[in-house]
Amino acid sequence: MRDNIESLRIGFSHEKDFRWEKALEKIGSSLVDIQETMLLMGYEERKNQENIMWDIIDALEEKENLLIEAGVGIGKSFAYLIPGVLLSMYYGQPLIVATSSIHLTEQLAEDIKVVERILEKYLDGSEVEVVVAKGRDNYPCSCTLEKKIKKLIGHNRDPGAYQNIYSKLDLGLDRQNPMGIAPSYWNEITEHTCDTTPNYHLTKCPLYKMRTSLRSNQQKHNKRLVTFVPKVLIVNQNFLIAHYNKQMNSKHGLLPDKYSLLVIDEVHKLEEVVRDSLTKSIDMKFVDKLLKEINNYLYQGAVNFRFVKDIGLTRDALTEFFDDIHENLKINGELPGEDYDRLKISHTLSTKRLETIIFKLKELENYVDIHSVSNAMDNYNSDASDRQLDNLFDKLHMLQTFINACNGKNKELIIWGKVWNKMESFSVSYCPDNVDEKIREDLFSGDIPTICLSATITMNDSYEYISRNIGFNGNTSEIYSSPFYYNKSRLYIPEDLPQYNNRDSVYFDEIAQHILNISDKLIGGTLVLFTAKNDLTEVSLRLRGKVNKEIHIGLKSEDTKLIIDKFKSDKGIILGTGSFWEGIDLKGDILTHLVIVRLPFPTPDPVIDRKIEKFSQSEVIVPEMLTKLRQGTGRLIRTMSDIGVCTILDSRINKQDYRYRKVIVDAIPIKKIITSHDELIEFVEINQL
Repeated sequence: MRDNIESLRIGFSHEKDFRWEKALEKIGSSLVDIQETMLLMGYEERKNQENIMWDIIDALEEKENLLIEAGVGIGKSFAYLIPGVLLSMYYGQPLIVATSSIHLTEQLAEDIKVVERILEKYLDGSEVEVVVAKGRDNYPCSCTLEKKIKKLIGHNRDPGAYQNIYSKLDLGLDRQNPMGIAPSYWNEITEHTCDTTPNYHLTKCPLYKMRTSLRSNQQKHNKRLVTFVPKVLIVNQNFLIAHYNKQMNSKHGLLPDKYSLLVIDEVHKLEEVVRDSLTKSIDMKFVDKLLKEINNYLYQGAVNFRFVKDIGLTRDALTEFFDDIHENLKINGELPGEDYDRLKISHTLSTKRLETIIFKLKELENYVDIHSVSNAMDNYNSDASDRQLDNLFDKLHMLQTFINACNGKNKELIIWGKVWNKMESFSVSYCPDNVDEKIREDLFSGDIPTICLSATITMNDSYEYISRNIGFNGNTSEIYSSPFYYNKSRLYIPEDLPQYNNRDSVYFDEIAQHILNISDKLIGGTLVLFTAKNDLTEVSLRLRGKVNKEIHIGLKSEDTKLIIDKFKSDKGIILGTGSFWEGIDLKGDILTHLVIVRLPFPTPDPVIDRKIEKFSQSEVIVPEMLTKLRQGTGRLIRTMSDIGVCTILDSRINKQDYRYRKVIVDAIPIKKIITSHDELIEFVEINQL
């Protein structure tokens, strides 16, 4: 391919698409010139970036899916955006890019502006049409705002704050671009009521404007009638999967049915995103609401004493069942008062008792079914009534499915419980085991290729683990490593560390002291990554008042952007979990010290346990841990000139005979190890960190 651009003329295994072939011929013949243009514009030569571009063109030629590991600093977004934008322009269909976070979607929108300048010669005066799609909770609702303004005026109160928000709707106002709107307003103004308000024009609503822009076919020939206006749709992975789920249920998705290419960036997150989308959750509020809806559907609020008794008996049985589960979830939680997401569900109810509950639910289902037939015979059924009926059946089916899974009658489901609010609140959840089959069907079975990329998807130079988890069907590329100079930095593994599994007061004292010993002497900032919220809380209590820097607590993903903005100015200390392990880009002396408190082995839960049942413990927990570890250590070095220290405070890693030590050290890009505090201080002082 790289030596013979004319090979692009070869036909596909699919039906020939001459516009597709012509588009690839134009891209292939232009790529060398584009790479030279980038050099003239001052971009440094990145051979692996060029290789990825050619790999993508090869995949397009063969109409094959492609999986690529592209290390940090390669510039993978340019590697797929440049051919992707050109393909959209020549082929006349949008490029779809799905990322793992809103932060990355916004970064891609900025990258496209740069790509426009690089491709100026080929765009022939066109601008790339870019649509950034986010979840509904990120957009203010115009209808809700109008109602609030009208209500305040009616009560002779000042609506000025809401009028100010309303005036910014057409300026790109959203949760990530608040334009001065205080955080306290966002939850109320993102409650969407446009679609349920009679005679309301959805064209006023930012959410529906965005959705219309996604599906609108505004691809127009330019003045030379040779190319189209290129279009890029940037979504997060949750939005992409919501599109396929909606398409399956209603035949109409959120995205266009036709597109030129699908790119999934940060594909290591995809399995979890799809699993979340397929997960159904239930609690007693769900049960009570369902029983009330059934009663209202059957009797429109009237009282039927026989049915009231049946409802009461059903509720009593379900209450006993859920109370039993709740008590067992409390026992299964390791720490009192902690929040737990995926706890193993156990209960003491007999099979006979569970079958009685199922019988009662089927009786309710029969009541509803008979009533719906009666309504149909009376020509009473409207579209609204049909939707109500479908909703009732769906919820009854969810409840029965969960109880059958608890009774061991559905081995294809994984079930778990979640507790929060000091273990007083809880819910139960289930999802199908075959997430990989769902992903393969949606993303890897079509005629248009899907390109998947991430910096952390191979294990021991193999794509096997990620391919298995996402049901990947296609080709894999060479592994492209990062170009950064990691040999200038150091991996610090202290000789004397507290035992990782003690987790007592002494343990937290020593961990806090290690962080204090280093961070106070640094000019740059420190990011400390935890695997448990309780650990973070204990360490933060010990650091406060002792460290001469600002401490930022990162427990909630929604706080990430605010914390990062403050951290950039004060170069203090971030203590973070969850979202702080990846997607954060802190260059130069903003971040010079990264601390991994514990190796991020996955917490045993029903999902991990099911994977281990299928394969083996080492085939699951080690790849899961290494993926997260590589993401975490990747926060430190972000440019060619960055220098820093990565500290690991897990006592397992400083033992030479630890069975996973070699694979862990090999996975971390910083290879030069120091073990004494004196060596560390000397390195920090020499490099003025």
